[in-house]
Amino acid sequence: MASLDKQILEKQKSYEYAKKIVADESNPLRLHYINDLDKYQADMKKLKQAHKVAKDEYSRLKTAIPTYEKYLELFDNVADLLRSTTSIVLMDRILRKFFSNITLKAEFVGPKKVNTRWEVSESKLKEPYTGFLKSHDFVRGRGERTRTFDLRVPNAAR
Repeated sequence: MASLDKQILEKQKSYEYAKKIVADESNPLRLHYINDLDKYQADMKKLKQAHKVAKDEYSRLKTAIPTYEKYLELFDNVADLLRSTTSIVLMDRILRKFFSNITLKAEFVGPKKVNTRWEVSESKLKEPYTGFLKSHDFVRGRGERTRTFDLRVPNAAR
């Protein structure tokens, strides 16, 4: 939105400058700028519309951020939802909240090798979950806190 504000301001300045030149009949650039006035106005109209869309999207996103209680409720329910659903669309929508990339490996089982068992072979978490995992200081459920400590001996003590 700030970028669009700046573009609108610059376009407004250009329009005002062109308007002054067009108003001065003795200015040799007058004919050149007469055609530009309509273009400046059309550009400003497009920029203002884009700004309105960006502002509406910002307002929508601001209200879309879940409260802490809703965030905790999501974690309470996500495992149950994933276990109970057979809808790949619902699974995809849930997993996209946490992962940016998941690679699955299929294993064919059963007498005719038609039943498939899926296994996650690679995954990449979205932020802030990647940071949580790297910090090794987060709650993993049921109040269990995960924390690792560096138990190596410092170089001076060796």
